[in-house]
Amino acid sequence: MVQSDAQGTSWALVSDLLARYGIAYAWDANGRRVLIGALDVAPTYRDDSVQASLGWPLFTMTLQTGSAPVVLTGILRPSDAGDRAWCRVVEFAEEFGISVQFDPLSLGERRGG
Repeated sequence: MVQSDAQGTSWALVSDLLARYGIAYAWDANGRRVLIGALDVAPTYRDDSVQASLGWPLFTMTLQTGSAPVVLTGILRPSDAGDRAWCRVVEFAEEFGISVQFDPLSLGERRGG
């Protein structure tokens, strides 16, 4: 499930995105982080990463390596099943080398009138 915020940014559950692409992960509740097992990810520095000013608790997604570099930062939102980790969809795609295409609705020619 993808949701858009007031600024038009798309957010999705991290577990859904990771499952869709078959990326192994584990939740570290004590460190509020998602540990991922992908070996082909080279994290980039993002000066526009998610900030605490959004008003939600933050989590980080890190590689399961000794240095555990941060791949991205997201938010924790409460649900009936407990806190759920959400991240920006485009940022996730960029970090994991997933192509992105946005094709908004457009009206074409009117037929037969």
